[in-house]
Amino acid sequence: DDFIVSFQLFSWGNFALLSTARKYGIMVLCENIISYSDMTYIVLSLENRSSVSYNITDATFVVESKKKSKRSVVFEQTLFPKNRYGSLSTGAGQKQTMVYSLDKQTLSENQVIKVYLYEEGGQRNLEITIDTKDINKAASGL
Repeated sequence: DDFIVSFQLFSWGNFALLSTARKYGIMVLCENIISYSDMTYIVLSLENRSSVSYNITDATFVVESKKKSKRSVVFEQTLFPKNRYGSLSTGAGQKQTMVYSLDKQTLSENQVIKVYLYEEGGQRNLEITIDTKDINKAASGL
C-alpha cells in the first residue's frame, strides 16, 4: 500500500514549495507534505550544483521549539520515518527526490520540524525547517 502511494506522490500535480535551504552548492527543498490515512508524507528533493557528488546517511526529523530563550523549556522529539522512497545519493549537477513517511503529526504554534541531512564521510551537513502551518495544513488524501 505504501509503495503504491509513493509513486502517486511523485506524480502529484499540486506542487507547492514549502521550505528550502542552500549551502555548499547543494539545495534541499521541501516540495510537499501530504496527509493520507494515519501517515504524513514529506517530499524532499536535493539539487546538487557542486562538482562533487553528495551522499547522505539519511534524514533525521526532530520536533523542536521555535524560539529558544533563556527562560523557556526546550522541547525536542526525534521522529522516526516508517519508510523512505528514493535515493540518498545525488551526483554532481543532478537532482534527486525522496519521500519519507512518518506517523501523522500535528504541532503546536511554537514548534517546527527540523530535517537534518548528514553527508556520509563528509562535513557538508544541511538543515531545513518545516513550519507548523505547513504540517498542520498538509494536503489530505491523494
